[in-house]
Amino acid sequence: MNDIFSIDKFIEEKVKDMFNFDFWMPDLTNRQGAEYNDNLKAFHYIFSLGEDGKTYLWNEYITWNSTLSNFYEKDFTKDELDFLRLIEKTKQNAINKYGSLSEDININKPIETNRLILKAFNEETSKLYDEYFYQNKDEFENYYGLEYGDSIKHCYMNEKPLGFAIFLKNSNTPIGSICFTNFNNTLYNVEYFVIKEYRRNGYAFEALNELINQLKLKSLFVLSETLRQCVFDVVNPDIRCLKIKTKTTNIGSQKLAEKAGFTRYGTLLFSGCYKNKYYDEVVYYLVLNEDRKAN
Repeated sequence: MNDIFSIDKFIEEKVKDMFNFDFWMPDLTNRQGAEYNDNLKAFHYIFSLGEDGKTYLWNEYITWNSTLSNFYEKDFTKDELDFLRLIEKTKQNAINKYGSLSEDININKPIETNRLILKAFNEETSKLYDEYFYQNKDEFENYYGLEYGDSIKHCYMNEKPLGFAIFLKNSNTPIGSICFTNFNNTLYNVEYFVIKEYRRNGYAFEALNELINQLKLKSLFVLSETLRQCVFDVVNPDIRCLKIKTKTTNIGSQKLAEKAGFTRYGTLLFSGCYKNKYYDEVVYYLVLNEDRKAN
């Protein structure tokens, strides 16, 4: 089977038919529990179902953050123990390599332009922007259309596969950010921001233009999780169209979109509400690949 939902459904139906209960991985950590023997039998059975069964157990083991030290090893076969050890090794390797078990991280190396360096966000960079917006709450709220507070956590997190902090090359000063956000796997939203005192210097255009070039050169990469959690492929994102949505009052952003080759497609009336007042937005698209066939 080639998708995780089909595997889960297939295995869960097989277990239900065989044992008349749902397999529960956490019960295998309590040998004294009444459900231990039932779930142990189910584990052996699922393991015997081949690759689909092993994939199901793999994901359950990671989902419940299981560790072999909590299992009674004498109740498992050598092949089963080797399998569980492989899961733990793979999980640790992912942490060592990427610093995370999530595919939603930026693995790209820094990208240089004439005047800028685009770097993946990290904790230090995120804190700098948190502090900036804390000191400039009105600017944050006007830019995002959100009340400052917990909203900040949703805007400058590290988990943006194509999110970059913008630095001046000559001074390593952080001046803004740019991000391609996945909307539906092929359509990505473009978000960009430049700190007030650095605006009107063409930095946002320079950053956007370079990322578009990197896309065309297939030099941008993302992690793609396989059927098994913590097992990733490194792939080029299948970005076929970029979208910029900006307020009708933001003339600078509209000029940037047009300069970067985007085409204006229309106006979204009553698109959002900020401080009890609705606003309109214009939307721009840049088509990179006309192919409409889904992968």
